[in-house]
Amino acid sequence: MASSASRPMRHATLAAGIGAVAALILWPAYALIQGPLYWPFVAALGLSCAGGTAILALATLDLMTVTRSRRVRPARAFDLLLGLGIAVPAGAALMSLLA
Repeated sequence: MASSASRPMRHATLAAGIGAVAALILWPAYALIQGPLYWPFVAALGLSCAGGTAILALATLDLMTVTRSRRVRPARAFDLLLGLGIAVPAGAALMSLLA
């Protein structure tokens, strides 16, 4: 059974995944017709960036506060890379859209 500490990580991963998939679906359509899809695209990027940042924060907090065995550390390293891989591109795209 999963611990209660993994529940926020699952929620953050789900939010980041939904935002990333929505942004990927909206991206080609936004490139063609920018006007009506501006805010949905910004919202999808924002959700993706917020979810990725939450993954980073939760994984870092878990590594700093909970003593983990050697078997769990690779999973937390994956979480850190996943959070970076989602938050950085989404944040860069979001900043370029809002600038």
